[in-house]
Amino acid sequence: MSLLSILLSLALSSSLTASTEQALHGMPFGKVTDEDVDRLAEFAKARNCDLVKDLDLALGRDEAALARVFTFSREFTSFDPNARVYAQVIYNSLLNVGEVIGVEKYAQVLAQQPADVQQRVRDILYHPVATAPFEQRTPAKIAVLLMYPSLFPGSYSYAKNNPFFTPRSWSYWAHPARWTELIE
Repeated sequence: MSLLSILLSLALSSSLTASTEQALHGMPFGKVTDEDVDRLAEFAKARNCDLVKDLDLALGRDEAALARVFTFSREFTSFDPNARVYAQVIYNSLLNVGEVIGVEKYAQVLAQQPADVQQRVRDILYHPVATAPFEQRTPAKIAVLLMYPSLFPGSYSYAKNNPFFTPRSWSYWAHPARWTELIE
């Protein structure tokens, strides 16, 4: 069963939730506006990282740039609004950069990163599965682990020592109404 067929079955399910609906539309971390991206870019520049440039370079097959995008995950200590946008960027990078260089190469670049960076990026990519409705979680988990064994090796454990996805952080920020709290 392909990931697409699982996502389609989720869409047809009578228990479709808002988070599942967002994941189906490629936005498991919620809608991202231009202002959100600009704010993240400024946050990155303040930390001597040109995230936008690195993403463009990664799309051009620059593995060092992709590694810098992954390593930038260390700049976050909680799942705040900038981290939410970054998470969406990482999720999209698998779709976009993975299409250009292939998922295997994407996974190889990730595997070359320090353990904490690998954990954070994998957690972001796995988060839509971990937060799927309970009855859909196991089939989705099996499909993702079978389809992407190099991305999610057997040793992977969701949210292990990751400040992004403590129970409070992901459950609190999973509600779109709260995303503007720190922005306004």
